Amino acid sequence: MKLAILHYHLNPGGVTQVIGQHLRALELVAERLGLEESIVLYDGQPSRAAEELAGGAAVQPRVRIMAVPGLGYDEETTSDPDSLANDLQSVLSEAGFESDRTLLHVHNHCLGKNASLPGALRKLAADGYRQLLQIHDFAEDLRPANYRHLADAWRVSTTTDASQQMYPRASHIHYAVLNYRDLGILRSAGAEPDRLHLLPNPVGAPGRVADPDAARRRFQRAFDCENIERIIVYPVRAIRRKNVGEFLLIAAIADRGMLAALTLPATSDAERPTYTRWREAAERWKLPVRMEVGLSDNLTFPEILAAADRILTTSIAEGFGMVFLEAWLCSRMLVGRNLPEITADFVEQGVDLSHLAARVEIPMAWVGADAVAKNLAASYRDLAGRYGRDPESIDREALDRLASAETVDFARLTPQQQMEVIERVWTDQKSRDIVREGNPVLWDSLATDSQVFGPLIARNAAAVREHWSLEASAGRLEAVYRSVMTCPCSGTIGGLEHPERILEQFLSIDRLYPLRVAV
Repeated sequence: MKLAILHYHLNPGGVTQVIGQHLRALELVAERLGLEESIVLYDGQPSRAAEELAGGAAVQPRVRIMAVPGLGYDEETTSDPDSLANDLQSVLSEAGFESDRTLLHVHNHCLGKNASLPGALRKLAADGYRQLLQIHDFAEDLRPANYRHLADAWRVSTTTDASQQMYPRASHIHYAVLNYRDLGILRSAGAEPDRLHLLPNPVGAPGRVADPDAARRRFQRAFDCENIERIIVYPVRAIRRKNVGEFLLIAAIADRGMLAALTLPATSDAERPTYTRWREAAERWKLPVRMEVGLSDNLTFPEILAAADRILTTSIAEGFGMVFLEAWLCSRMLVGRNLPEITADFVEQGVDLSHLAARVEIPMAWVGADAVAKNLAASYRDLAGRYGRDPESIDREALDRLASAETVDFARLTPQQQMEVIERVWTDQKSRDIVREGNPVLWDSLATDSQVFGPLIARNAAAVREHWSLEASAGRLEAVYRSVMTCPCSGTIGGLEHPERILEQFLSIDRLYPLRVAV
């Protein structure tokens, strides 16, 4: 068999990293799988990852990297699947990748970044190309602009029509997802169980482990914090779903000897304004934080992690949740927010995350139940309208249940409400104590001496190495690829029976966090 991997780009990021890891894993089973050759198709924009793959630095033997400019992100709201299909077919033919011997492994085909790609893939499927469509992220998961881009480009009038085109169905089209949550979502939409696969990401330590003592000294000098006793690092780019306000709240309730550091700023036009407001607020309040430490010329990323006593996560949405596994390979305690629907897979395989909290409780009286309900309802109506759904289809019972509670999850608040809570906690010891006492799991993980966590870190690291190593990933890829390649090719390309259920599961009050869609 021959393998063609498709993605919009090879810019630094999660999917690009996964592609490199998959190629390395496949080298372990290539002979047994009968894998003759691999190519990666992308938009052709220069990137370090593309250079490494093309030069053989990331995988041996060398993988061919081939440019298809039409794979890039759309600049206009148009769709030309015929043209993209012809371009892909030409490149595949030039490479000698005949349809009967080729598997197309496509990443995030319907994320809403390229309106021509879903239709082009249908045409390639009709020509006999077997496909594995791996979904890392859903356009339905509070990405209304992506979803509307597809609907507008396709000139469809209903969300059901859009969803039908997003998810092709045929005997030789299979789907892969990162976790059991997404597996259940696609099953509910009508994906056949024998064409639906669990394909979690491989996990490795992020770079060479640095000497902790030396790294800490370098960190303290670089960021003028020699008197700090503990350093907690949030290793993310500060986009909205990373819940930067909660990072600042944790800095506000922590002991005065702790410093919280965030690695990278938001850079996109959509994300930068919200991040800038958080950064300015932290400076105004003089919180014990350092922002953008990952941009320092004096420290490498592994050194920043080595300098940390703990690694933090406050994210409210993840595709895979790499941080829940990577932290242990860095020999660091992970603290902060749990995402049970994502981490349930990890817990089942022996990773102990009982020290993470699924909520950060704040007294409802501080913000007001009416204000919370009003803001959630407004966010829901706005999202529903942008997705082309009835804005009044709100689940009143779920909304009333949230508003009637004595506490509210900090992440359910608007950014403005979060700022008010942080300022209150930072300036008032009594309020600080209330948050600490109301969140014992979070507070204990922050206040306990780091050495206590040694055995837990070791156990979790062993579980990660066993279940998410390159070798484990190679075995999963081999099994999935065999399943796809042995399926007969059907002539008819349809759509999933109930694709609208994907949007219905994501567009709900229980999953809604106003800060994700704040501007």
